[in-house]
Amino acid sequence: MGEIRPLIFKDHRNREIWIRSAEPEDAKGVIRYTKDQQDRFEYMISRSWEVNLDVKYEKEYIEAHTQGQNAVMILALHGERVVGLTNFIGGMKQRISHDGEVGISVASDYQGAGIGRCMMEAFLSWASENPTLKRVTLHVMGNNLRAIALYRSLGFVVEGRRRGAVVFETGRVEDLIMMGLILEKGRDLIERNGKKGTDAKES
Repeated sequence: MGEIRPLIFKDHRNREIWIRSAEPEDAKGVIRYTKDQQDRFEYMISRSWEVNLDVKYEKEYIEAHTQGQNAVMILALHGERVVGLTNFIGGMKQRISHDGEVGISVASDYQGAGIGRCMMEAFLSWASENPTLKRVTLHVMGNNLRAIALYRSLGFVVEGRRRGAVVFETGRVEDLIMMGLILEKGRDLIERNGKKGTDAKES
């Protein structure tokens, strides 16, 4: 099931943060958080006017995560406010079901306080116990150096670069970096077939 063990921790600014799986009742808070991030956070791909977020749909989306084995949505909450979100969906086809993509964001006024690391560690703990998963993939903008450093510290390595993949409204262009993590339980299978977990050379 797509649920983590909930935990409460004090962030670097001594705020009590609750990390837990999303529930259908969180739909309104998730929508409010997502719209705010899409409008204010430069590393989001989609913008608020491009996505029609509906409470009924969001409830169904969250419910599918909680009931499915190969998906999970994790929230960071300060009081009742959603201040961080991690979303993972595994591959839908049998041959790629052992992999999936994770995305993470933290509200701008809560960044740099250890919340992103705590959510990622909770996610990776869940992933390591998921019988299907062998590896995890993510994409990050090339200029998001803090996020890249976090992912590297958790064991992710660079596997590719999509040059000029993101074009901002101002004409600014950024690359998308693809990073991957082979889970401990997947190393024998993947490395036995010559697929080592080392950073791809970038030119």
